[in-house]
Amino acid sequence: MDLPPRENYELLEDYITNVLKVFRNLTCNDDFHRDDKCLDELIVMVTFGNLWDHSTLRTDSTPSWITISLEIGRQMIRQWITGNAISDDYFSIPYSHGSAVATAFTKARHGTLACVPLDSCYGDIIVTLLGLSSNLVLRPQPEDGSYKFVGPCYHPGFSDGQALLGDDFRGWEKLWCINTWPLAFWKEGESLSFSDPRLDGVPLPVGYAERAVEMDEKYVPY
Repeated sequence: MDLPPRENYELLEDYITNVLKVFRNLTCNDDFHRDDKCLDELIVMVTFGNLWDHSTLRTDSTPSWITISLEIGRQMIRQWITGNAISDDYFSIPYSHGSAVATAFTKARHGTLACVPLDSCYGDIIVTLLGLSSNLVLRPQPEDGSYKFVGPCYHPGFSDGQALLGDDFRGWEKLWCINTWPLAFWKEGESLSFSDPRLDGVPLPVGYAERAVEMDEKYVPY
């Protein structure tokens, strides 16, 4: 389901109308805006997970003005629907469709919303390969059992290492840390960490060394 670049619309209001139409079609629910969980999934999808939340304050990082939190995203969408936006900022679209490769949205087999290339079609599969920074969409070729590369994609359930490492963060909370880009991790009583807790006890490959950055006069593994 394609969401065309914003420059294809003369009026921002027309573009927002199309965004809401896509959201309704994806969720098959005219009242999708009343469901926080549903809204969060839509917001994560259209922003490629590039978000911040209030827990970012634990990193002493000021959120970038070009990103939003889930809470603000929910407010924005609900005010688009009611027409009661409280400021011009709430009419901004937190996603650069014109420059992004993946501009189509789809619902995967188990109901997860994902961003995929425009050429994607029913029957394509989303895969995660070790070492790549994004997921891929492949198309099975029944003639010889091979796969055709369709393009990169964003699947929220596979984009933080879950496909290979699972979702057990051992009590640590993931934070969006916009100033450093990689995920930060926080746990009550522990120092802020940039090391993935799912990799605790796993040795680094030969030739790699752990770095540390200074934060609050302390050195944190990075």
